[in-house]
Amino acid sequence: MLISIGKLKTYLGEITGLVTIIIGFGMILANQAPGPWPKTTAVLVVLLSIGFLWGQWWPQIHRKSIILIVNPGKQHWLDGIFDLVRKPSRQSYALPLWQRRLQCAALFSLTIAAIVLVYPLFGGMIYEINPPDLPEVLESCEGDESVNSLRIIVAEFNELGNILIEDRIVDQLLDQTPWGSGVLVCKVNDVVKNRIEARQLGESNQAAIVVWGRSDEAIYEIHLEIAQWELPDHRIPTYPTPEASAPSFQMREPILVSFIVEYTLSQLLYVNGDTLNARNRLENAVKRVQSEGLIANSEYTKNFKDAYFMLGYFYDEETSDGFNTDKAIDYYSLAITVDNDFYPAYINRAIVYDSKGQIDLALADYNFVAERAQQTDPESAATAFINIAMIYVYSQPDRDRAESYFAEAQKLSPLEAAVEHGIASLYSWNNPEQAVEDFSTALALKPDDPYIYNHLGKAQLLSGQFDAAVGTYRMAIESANWQEGDVAELIRQLKSLASEVPDDPELQQVIGQIIRALRDAELP
Repeated sequence: MLISIGKLKTYLGEITGLVTIIIGFGMILANQAPGPWPKTTAVLVVLLSIGFLWGQWWPQIHRKSIILIVNPGKQHWLDGIFDLVRKPSRQSYALPLWQRRLQCAALFSLTIAAIVLVYPLFGGMIYEINPPDLPEVLESCEGDESVNSLRIIVAEFNELGNILIEDRIVDQLLDQTPWGSGVLVCKVNDVVKNRIEARQLGESNQAAIVVWGRSDEAIYEIHLEIAQWELPDHRIPTYPTPEASAPSFQMREPILVSFIVEYTLSQLLYVNGDTLNARNRLENAVKRVQSEGLIANSEYTKNFKDAYFMLGYFYDEETSDGFNTDKAIDYYSLAITVDNDFYPAYINRAIVYDSKGQIDLALADYNFVAERAQQTDPESAATAFINIAMIYVYSQPDRDRAESYFAEAQKLSPLEAAVEHGIASLYSWNNPEQAVEDFSTALALKPDDPYIYNHLGKAQLLSGQFDAAVGTYRMAIESANWQEGDVAELIRQLKSLASEVPDDPELQQVIGQIIRALRDAELP
């Protein structure tokens, strides 16, 4: 009876251990267990555990009963020692057949399952152990440490009070960021005092977002600095305005931390190219704070200006469910309601009005910015003047009025005005000679822009200045700051230009020469 109970306890122990290992492996490899292990460690744990099971069970499966040949009629006490070196007689296996089959099946099943689960991770193991493109992992980093993960750096706040608000932000980011989602949250001891220091901290640690700020017993101030540089395997999209990439929040008490976290994660999704989910996450966060009555509180309303603006921008971008210009206008209008001098919202809303054919509404927004922003925000005012001019170039052609608005823009932003006036001269007013003058002016102001070289080269080609065009593209190859994809785009545009004038063999020959030079240069 006691022997049977002992065997039962042994079997139950083995079964329990086996089930625990299987569940643990599954959770670790599926990133469902919020443990301290990155995937590389999880893979090694699985492989070592499988090796341990083989080492423990396989000898037991093969163990056989052993009986020594003994001399029952021993005459001398030394005969007992001789028994130890006599050849044994092997009989049948020690374990029953059913138990050996069960343990064999379990071992082989676990081994196959481990190979299936672990094999896809082997490609990334070497990079996780020694990432070639990422700096050394910072202290106090939690989340996905793989090469392609995007980092959020939370700097230490310059605090006068007792509440460690940056720790709350880190905790909520980790709580709301699923393991394995490609997000790594790092807490650093650096105190950031301004945007320049935030960008430097982000660049030195190749972070997608830097959270920084200050707090005291009266007010909490939180800033987000969103990366504009390129990260490994990520092309950071261009934000509509500098304001959109550097939102700030102020509050009397840290009750909006969860909203700030949602805002941060929505920006991270956008940085990662997922505009649709970024929009949904941010919109849901806004609706939650609306339901709690926080948006109606005048102390907190200003914190939602950037959120409204970004929602307008997300609805104005093409996603898998298309555009929604009406909602884009609604959110831009909400941002303007919060801040009547939020010029980027006026400009973006005017662009949407223009796309819908509501020219009068677009002109009203542009004129508001052009009149109000010349002293405080000359860049926005210049953009408004240029966009008004473009309405009189395309939507309501009136060259004299367009020229007058280009002249106003030139006073505030000579580079942008020269480029846009050159585009209008080349493509709308059929005046390539004027376009050559405009793009030459622009190139003197920004001599490393490959697209200005391209505009100038195309204007020279269309005006018959073939030698000058070849020289322009040669200079571009030597002096321009080329990014990945630029050469392919310029070649595409040159081929399109060649197809528009098929009856000019000399132009065709020169364009072919330029394309060959661009290809032979082996640019990015």
